[in-house]
Amino acid sequence: VQPFSQTELAEWRQRLEERRDWLKERGIYYLVILAPDKASIYPEYLPGGLVPFYRESRLDQLLAYLKTHSTVPVLDLRSTLLSGKAKQKIYYKTDSHWNEPGAFLAYRDIVGHLAEALGKEGQVKIKMLSDFRIEKRRLKNGNLSLMLAVKDHGLTEKRLRLRPRFRRAARKATLPDMHIPRSLKPQAFSSITPDLPNAVMLHDSFGRNLK
Repeated sequence: VQPFSQTELAEWRQRLEERRDWLKERGIYYLVILAPDKASIYPEYLPGGLVPFYRESRLDQLLAYLKTHSTVPVLDLRSTLLSGKAKQKIYYKTDSHWNEPGAFLAYRDIVGHLAEALGKEGQVKIKMLSDFRIEKRRLKNGNLSLMLAVKDHGLTEKRLRLRPRFRRAARKATLPDMHIPRSLKPQAFSSITPDLPNAVMLHDSFGRNLK
């Protein structure tokens, strides 16, 4: 509703650059990835009175500002997702998050960017959707049905699961016990191709299907 002020934009730039510089001193590449909300990918399903409301979003503001005033790498997934929705449903209907096909599109952009930035294009084979088998499972109680208090009133949909046709390169790794809430506990994976760089991903709930 309220655009960023110039002061707020400068604070965003400063905070992101501080993180990038701290990591760069330790030989770590920093990439900011922005997961679009569902309304920005499927605006045609908003009520008619809301569609013309958005002229320039805060995300548009921030990206334009960083492009002019900073060199922090930021990955905007919106064009990929907007193109991909013509071929497959990429967000849940009863939930606010992208589904597995949507997360797959994000994965392709992320891995492609990292492979190029780290000089690993020859070592990374980015998967195609045809490398997976799509299964349809019943999904109930997405977060929108919970917010609307209709989780017991038949608000369900088909969940699209991507099942790999290939051998997974990642294996779950054991972490020490941590006395923190279950929803915040980290996960670790080891790879069968150990010559690739390590990655640390700090994420919100959009990261679940992405992992």
